Amino acid sequence: MGAATEYYIPLLHPLVVHFPIVLLLVAAGMVVIWSVRDRDGWLRMACGFAWLGSVAAVVASRTGEQLEEEVRGTPMVETLIDLHELSADWTVLLAFCLSLVLTTLLFGARWWPNRAGSPGAIRLLVLLLAIAVAVLIAWTGHLGGLMVWGVPR
Repeated sequence: MGAATEYYIPLLHPLVVHFPIVLLLVAAGMVVIWSVRDRDGWLRMACGFAWLGSVAAVVASRTGEQLEEEVRGTPMVETLIDLHELSADWTVLLAFCLSLVLTTLLFGARWWPNRAGSPGAIRLLVLLLAIAVAVLIAWTGHLGGLMVWGVPR
């Protein structure tokens, strides 16, 4: 255990990057269930996880910028960093869009009291947005993993 306590990780990105991945994938899963069941409980959970994941994605993005300064010049990083950063930016943007849409639907019952559930077309569009967020976060994480662990075929 001595060696484990003698070292530390000076940059936060490797530590925080897993939070938005998990939170946004769970949010997408909740949206899948909500889109089928149309129950406010699933919508509330999806909304909460989406907001937490969106904020965590911003933190991961900011800490990634710090890490980028430290690892510039590494061949694998130079090859993929711009695509990874672009994917991260799109992930953050779409995650916040998903959060706002879910919040609007969640509070829509108060704004439109005659609403009985969400229309199927709306649920489908939100589902597609959630799938886009899930695919983007997975792609962004894959690119990050390649920069750390990737080897040529």
